[in-house]
Amino acid sequence: MIRLVLIAFLSLVSAPALAGFFDGYPAVLPGDAETLADAHDLETRAYGQWLTIRVEPTYSLASGMTAIDFRDGLKAAMIDINDTLPAVTQTPTLIDTVGGWQRYNDAKRTDEFWSNRLYYRTPAPGTWKQPVLVINDGMGAYYSTGILPPRYTGENVAQILHAAGHPVLVMALKGFDDKYFRPAWGVHGVFRFDAYAKQRGTTAASIWLQDAIDAVGLLKQWHAGPIGVTGVSKSANIAAAVALISDDVDRAYLASGHSMYEDQFGSSNAWGYAVGERLHYSRVSVLAALWDKAVRLSYSTNDDVSYRVEAIEGRVLNAVNTVRIAWGKPQLSQLSAAPSHYYDAADVAAFFN
Repeated sequence: MIRLVLIAFLSLVSAPALAGFFDGYPAVLPGDAETLADAHDLETRAYGQWLTIRVEPTYSLASGMTAIDFRDGLKAAMIDINDTLPAVTQTPTLIDTVGGWQRYNDAKRTDEFWSNRLYYRTPAPGTWKQPVLVINDGMGAYYSTGILPPRYTGENVAQILHAAGHPVLVMALKGFDDKYFRPAWGVHGVFRFDAYAKQRGTTAASIWLQDAIDAVGLLKQWHAGPIGVTGVSKSANIAAAVALISDDVDRAYLASGHSMYEDQFGSSNAWGYAVGERLHYSRVSVLAALWDKAVRLSYSTNDDVSYRVEAIEGRVLNAVNTVRIAWGKPQLSQLSAAPSHYYDAADVAAFFN
């Protein structure tokens, strides 16, 4: 009762308690205005309502836990709420070869969900570098692989890494690249896919994570040694999660996928979270838990306002490194001048080299 009265009072006060999250950052790109307006509402008139739904996760940066307890507890929570299973290493079926990439149909879990489409390519004979899993961001695996010319600088990250000497496996997010869930009646395919998943007691985010775990297992079946993983935007969240869960992953390059805005206020993309995820941990907390693996963040000043702040001010970088320093663990590194939402070719290649 006291909490409800306090919330009602705070919703009426004139001075916002969280004012100025995006102060000094005008709308530049088409999506900026909506983000700025949302933050302003949550900082002012909707602040009281926001308090009723905000939950400080168990594994937050302010938890005060030791580095080992934080990592192990967050990892266990992630496995539990996503109901993840160990990787299945059944060899997928080769469908065809497109633009030099072998296209596979990975149908090992068809009793639960339809098959996963994978793209795989190895460099010319010689000394190969670390194999890398590219978790495609949903804009199209053909652009990532370079089968189609990239529309944005660095979008062809799989092609970039292959050219640099890495065996590369591309995993497409179901609901984006999957032809069975095209946009229809004004509803994007991923929302249709997520509805399908929730009818079966899971979420799109949980399925994507399981797909990534299985893809790492497949690369381990084909290649000895540790695996690298990368993702951009929504896929960077999956890449960070699989890096935490899988002992086979030792390096993760995360492009424009974590912002303090989303960590603070949440996201309008309901399909981007597992059920109950934010009760247990925040996305930024995952970055802190990856202290025993090499992690590189990347942002662009040409990106939307949420990531543009990260490129200029490094709010995620600074918050995570503050905790890591207190733990006596290595700090994160960050590229703050990527040419786009995607990748700087030289930087991503250098990280995995």
